[in-house]
Amino acid sequence: MSSSRPTNGETNVAPARDASKAWFIEKIRANPYDMIDWDHEFPVDRISSVCLCPRCRKAFAARAKLPRVPTPKEVFDKHEKQWVAFRCHLNVRMAKVLRDACKAANPAIPFTVYSGYQTPRTHSTYGVDWAEMREAIDWAIAGYSGNRPIVQRTMRALDGVPFTTGWMYVEKRFKAERPYPDPKAWRINLLRAVLNDEGMGFLIWYMPVLDGAGYWGIGWVAALVADFEDFFTTFRRDDALVEADPELDAGSLAVLTKGNERLIIVMNAGRAARDVTLRLKSVPPSARLVAYESGKRYDPRKPLSLKLRTGDVRVLHLKPR
Repeated sequence: MSSSRPTNGETNVAPARDASKAWFIEKIRANPYDMIDWDHEFPVDRISSVCLCPRCRKAFAARAKLPRVPTPKEVFDKHEKQWVAFRCHLNVRMAKVLRDACKAANPAIPFTVYSGYQTPRTHSTYGVDWAEMREAIDWAIAGYSGNRPIVQRTMRALDGVPFTTGWMYVEKRFKAERPYPDPKAWRINLLRAVLNDEGMGFLIWYMPVLDGAGYWGIGWVAALVADFEDFFTTFRRDDALVEADPELDAGSLAVLTKGNERLIIVMNAGRAARDVTLRLKSVPPSARLVAYESGKRYDPRKPLSLKLRTGDVRVLHLKPR
């Protein structure tokens, strides 16, 4: 659909854009949605780019400040990185159309986008640069199975926009080349996910592949978060408050704080059992240390020795008496 005045890149698509927005408003108002999510996985690379028509290339040349409009071949031979950035920008503009429709229909509904993590591959393969997409969304979701550095990189790009990471149980049901994970390893992966995205939960791929062990891991972590909800919703983390011997990295030790209280989480994702000694620093007067699940009490001023089998998770709550 085009107007009678194709003077620039926006004018041509304005009628279609406005019609799409009206259609979305109608559909959203007719259904009791809790959120609207755009699953954005559209390539903008050399093989699968959306469009290389003269109008698109002219708009690209203007935004990239090129001396002339490039040919389709020149777009990728000479300007591929700039082209990907241009296409990511157009996707942000479309996301704003969808967001505006969402808010016009019901301002209370969050508008979210799902895509990959903040990497050059996500820019080209999925058409999303979170550093720019953040302008158009209330909440970001990405997957799957990202480690702490890549999750934190994505969160830095989002600059305060809430972010939820995803974790994949298995890609396909009964797929022999990727067996179902060990239940305890699965639990640790989910716990790391909710710690890495700072209490914003996790997305799971996906219901048809989940079995009892999959639901056990989800249930265990969800119960922990529910039992200590204030620690995860405020999310203040200070691992330096506990000294571990041998030293544990951020994937094996997490210390969340809430006033004078602490939630200490220790995980063993290794293939062998390990002994760990914890020493708590700056313990408040009259505090007590209680183990999650068992309720066993410890003196928080004395070193605590833990024997961790592979897949073990120990949670300790430091709280006032």
